[in-house]
Amino acid sequence: MLEDKKSANKAVFSRDFETLFQAYFNNKMMVLLMMIEHPMIARDAISIERQKLFLHDLYHHFLPSHMPSRYHHAFRWLELFFEKFPDIGPAKIHRATQMVALIYEAFGMRLEPRLVATRIEKEGSGSKRLRNKK
Repeated sequence: MLEDKKSANKAVFSRDFETLFQAYFNNKMMVLLMMIEHPMIARDAISIERQKLFLHDLYHHFLPSHMPSRYHHAFRWLELFFEKFPDIGPAKIHRATQMVALIYEAFGMRLEPRLVATRIEKEGSGSKRLRNKK
């Protein structure tokens, strides 16, 4: 009887933890996507560093090492992307959103297609306007 209660508590805790992780993950990834799609929003170094630290923590603490290499590559690609951010072009922004979609996939979730950077394909990135303002 005591064992049944323990296993039931473990199942509830596991389900609650999964829900909390998904909420945390989705919130942080939305901030990341907003920054990627609108480079003018996050020009300060602190915002960029926060996103790099989030990706670093996700990669080193939550992604199992046995995952296929494409998921590891997505993290490494985004790390390099943020080294040059916000001075990037529309093609790199589009590629970054693809890498974000891969990270979603790595954690068993799906990035909604409507959230992928369709704006970039239509009107281009804000990074050109950003360079002209400097």
